[in-house]
Amino acid sequence: MFDTDNDNNDTDTDDTEFQLQVLKLMHVLHKHGIETVHMGGLARILGVDDTTAAEFDNKVLVLDEEFAKYIGDMVSPGDSTQTLH
Repeated sequence: MFDTDNDNNDTDTDDTEFQLQVLKLMHVLHKHGIETVHMGGLARILGVDDTTAAEFDNKVLVLDEEFAKYIGDMVSPGDSTQTLH
């Protein structure tokens, strides 16, 4: 009835898209000077139910310069002199 491989691929795609959106949101927060993110609050902003979000109420993520470098490396274009094979 269900193609389980296809279902897993859809789930993986959804998870990847969700992770990308979370990273984008954290990047915007960092650009606006916010250096710590309350993970339970972030989960609630993203529509996670309160019971599940409460599991993350004691977690804080620090958006430091390492985070900024990580995001910068992700979004910066490759070296234009690089030859792709």
